[in-house]
Amino acid sequence: MPQIDGQVPRTVTLKLIRLPVRHQIPLVSYSNNGWLPVVFIGYELENGALDTFQSQNTPDSIKALLHDIESEMHNPASVVRYHDSDNSTHKFICCFADLRERAYTSKELDAIPIPAEFARVPERVKTRGEIRRVFAPNAMVISYGRDGKTRVDADVVIGLASSDLGDA
Repeated sequence: MPQIDGQVPRTVTLKLIRLPVRHQIPLVSYSNNGWLPVVFIGYELENGALDTFQSQNTPDSIKALLHDIESEMHNPASVVRYHDSDNSTHKFICCFADLRERAYTSKELDAIPIPAEFARVPERVKTRGEIRRVFAPNAMVISYGRDGKTRVDADVVIGLASSDLGDA
């Protein structure tokens, strides 16, 4: 656990190193403010994209969007929201989210497969840029099973089986 002047802080602001291969690696990996540290792969959503999608659909439209994407790619999907060091909010629609506090090397993160069908996400909701692989020290994750109940819990992977990650 990191220490500042010999004391353990309650919250640590993390600085991220931006690498040319689009990976973010934490300098510190400690947080206790209630959100989860997450490694995820997905498309960043345009500002207001979820609001626009919700206004054009049912009240449970985020569940409906996730269900449609899951049906197409045959894997669970999630929405991840986090604040960067400039306190800007980012929202992603993801094909992979690891909530296990597992550290990844750039090589391991690059090796995680992305379902080909996930490339069609920008046809359903407005996205910004290409698929990104990101570490967020504090993120909120939204994901639902077919039964409508959340599948978000600490120590889970949403999107791939452990055997796909080489953890079997």
